[in-house]
Order: sequence, then structure tokens, then C-alpha cells
Amino acid sequence: MTETRTRPRAQWSVGFASVLLVICALVSVMLGWWEVLTLNGLQERGEVVTGTVLKVDDSGKHQSIKVRYTTLAGKTITATTGNFRQAVVGQPIEIRYDREHPGRMTTADWDLDTTFPKYLSGGLAVLFVLGSLAAMRKRQPQVS
Repeated sequence: MTETRTRPRAQWSVGFASVLLVICALVSVMLGWWEVLTLNGLQERGEVVTGTVLKVDDSGKHQSIKVRYTTLAGKTITATTGNFRQAVVGQPIEIRYDREHPGRMTTADWDLDTTFPKYLSGGLAVLFVLGSLAAMRKRQPQVS
């Protein structure tokens, strides 16, 4: 009669992978939650002012603009955003900023819909949890 041994290291690595996937799910939910809070802040507390485009960076996959604007409280802010439709250096542009956090901004014509971040972070979290469950199931010893 032969005795089969399982490798403890393999079980440990599967358990580690499972825990890591659950952590990834939590991070995904937290990042999605942060994005939704930011968008909600811009929707609820957003003030629209005119700023000036300082720089347009379209050199890569992700385009961005650097903008200088003055808040209604009189503070001058320089910030960067990838959320814009069209911008030319030196031209005025309408900016929506969060009056409680003036550095959080986007162009006024950008859509502030929170549906996409909710579904993306939730979907990723579900995939990570399913991966974790699959890893735990794989870890279970087979009874014959």
C-alpha cells in the first residue's frame, strides 16, 4: 500500500494566492469607491470657472492637459486632467472643481457619470473573489 503525500509548499502557495486575490478584490472596491466619491463631489459641490490651458500632452496612449484656474475663493490652482474633449494651449477652458478640494477638477463638458466606475470595480472584485474560491477549491484534498 502506498501512501500519497501532498506537498505543503504547494498548498501554502495556493492559500497565499487565494488571500492575495481577496486583497485585490478589496483594493478594487476601494479604488472604485474613491472614484465614485470624487465624481459625486464634483457633481454636488462643483463650481465652474474659466481656466487657461498651459500644456497639452498627447504623446502617448493617455492624453492629458495642464490647466491653471482661479477658484471663486481667489486661490490659483494648476492641475492636470485626462478628462477633456478638446484643448489648445493658451486658450480658455471651462473647469469644474470641487470647492472643498479645489485640486480635484475636470473640464466642465466632461460626463460625470458614476455608473462605469461602479460596474468596473464591482466586476473586478467579483472576478478576484471567484479566482480566490477556485484556488481554495483546488487546495481541497481529493477524497477517493
